[in-house]
Amino acid sequence: MSAPKYRPGVTNVPVIVIAGATSVGKSSVAMDFCKRVDSEIIISDAVQVYSHMDIGSNKPTKADREKVPHHLLDVCHPSTVMTTGDYYRKATASILDVLDRGKVPVVVGGSTMWVQWLVQGIPDAPVASQEISEQAEAMLKDFREAEQWEEGLSVLRKYDADKPDKLSKNDWYRLQRSLEIALQLSANAATAKGSSAGDTTVESEDHMAEKPLLRGVRTSLLPDDVDMRTIFITEDRETLYHTIDSRCVDMLELGHIREVAELLLNDTLQPEYVVAKSIGYRQTIAYLAQSALESEYKTNTPEEDTAAFIQYLADFSTATRNYAKRQLNWYRKDKNFLFVRSRRHFMTNKALADEKTAEEVQHWATVPREEFDHAVAQQVAISDALFELRQRHKVPPSFVPDTHERRVALAWMVNHNEVKIPTEEELNYVPPPVDPNELSKSARKRIAKLQRLAFKKAARRAKGEAEEMSVDGSDAEGELEDASIANLLATNAEAVKAGAGAGVEAAVEASADSPAPVVKREMPAWAVSIQDQSKGITPDLLKLWKSDLSAVVPDVRCTAVDVTHKSYRNKMITTRFHESYQPLIAQVVYWRARLLQDKRDVLVRFLEEFKKD
Repeated sequence: MSAPKYRPGVTNVPVIVIAGATSVGKSSVAMDFCKRVDSEIIISDAVQVYSHMDIGSNKPTKADREKVPHHLLDVCHPSTVMTTGDYYRKATASILDVLDRGKVPVVVGGSTMWVQWLVQGIPDAPVASQEISEQAEAMLKDFREAEQWEEGLSVLRKYDADKPDKLSKNDWYRLQRSLEIALQLSANAATAKGSSAGDTTVESEDHMAEKPLLRGVRTSLLPDDVDMRTIFITEDRETLYHTIDSRCVDMLELGHIREVAELLLNDTLQPEYVVAKSIGYRQTIAYLAQSALESEYKTNTPEEDTAAFIQYLADFSTATRNYAKRQLNWYRKDKNFLFVRSRRHFMTNKALADEKTAEEVQHWATVPREEFDHAVAQQVAISDALFELRQRHKVPPSFVPDTHERRVALAWMVNHNEVKIPTEEELNYVPPPVDPNELSKSARKRIAKLQRLAFKKAARRAKGEAEEMSVDGSDAEGELEDASIANLLATNAEAVKAGAGAGVEAAVEASADSPAPVVKREMPAWAVSIQDQSKGITPDLLKLWKSDLSAVVPDVRCTAVDVTHKSYRNKMITTRFHESYQPLIAQVVYWRARLLQDKRDVLVRFLEEFKKD
């Protein structure tokens, strides 16, 4: 597939977007896709755009760049800041250039905001003037220097009540940008009302009511006839986390520690540079700085050096995993993307798995637009139904899967043991009698309460007052038909364990002579519905779930069970790489000595800067 040379009015000009969480293999999939399609890659990675930062950002190799042209690699120095707006303008220019040469642009990356702008367009937030930017910086300067984050937020809150709650702590860059937008909006409104264009200072806090609101309208610099196919490569989280752990070690073995140390020695990275806080670089700088400064007053044993290195590696992997989690959560909310599951989960050969994944990407890049949109809508609907059921914690008896999406979601939950459908034998089970003397005091009290309610109901019925009575209790299901059902409850060990009470021996003995009736509870409507439909759902849908194409697989957007962070947070795959620790630790000893000799003050400044976050 090749793209026609772009001409106004030509429809279905293809642009492919391959996004994904870090380490999922999207770059490899893109390379395999480019083997099948005459295309070029546009990078959408917030670190790969910076020069000199190669290993830590996992830039494409020289061989890959020779095979397929890559755009927007090494386009700015670490001392500068590539804003989302800067990236958008460069990326759209690259896309149009590739289209004009008759090739297919393939945007590859996981930087959330950058990809969002490319797909949805530029938001209507205004560009702040130089005067506004200086005013915002001055308003926050004292609070920033004093590290008073909450006070800084209070400045923005005067102009925008909602935005402060959405900012990450100590993210002064975005705080200042948000303040610039608020001030510029106020200035624009004042200008529209005939006020002085230079008067941008707010005189009263009441201006919030008059502030022009952002309309949420986005404008794209790409032509309307561009057919953008947005695909997100996904993987189950535990497999992804293991891949992340492995890649972090691979980076260290490729020389990431040496790369960071040389950047510090050459003054390429400084504490005030935004990119110095990117994942991998921040953890390595902090580790080298702490290790170097500690070596001034103590000499570590080999065991202490090993422990410190393992902790650094754990911090590196944990930060990367947390970033991957944020990416997954972000893209699951974006209803423009079709989720495609990586074949690495099913195949041991990663190269072959990525080729198969690229085949699926090519399939969705070539199907009619209507079919692509339908697949995305179907994924979103099933994912929403699955999320709704999980929010309930348990499927209520009143639930009836009345839509296809709900039936798919519920059947999938049953198949993954998230929901268990009771069998008729379980529903009709009557527990054997229990000796009341074996019950706890609280259990007997609960039984007595149920019995009293049942006796009252029976008395009312005897008087002709046939009114419904419901019993509130976490273990009392259905209605109490008469006093004999209370007796049944008294024999149900599971129901009485959660009860409470005292002084009910007489009540229990009064009902002990009555034989416990056999009560058949009706199967809930949702269970009947699923059982009736199981013959039609289970074989067909499970076959679809296991097919080559994953358009209807709900778990690609909403995984079954997230990894338990308490048990996995610091679980490292150390056995495979344990023997390679010592050469890496030797590198650390060498580079920390060099840094301590030449850049001690810089290391101290880095640690002080990191403490602010």
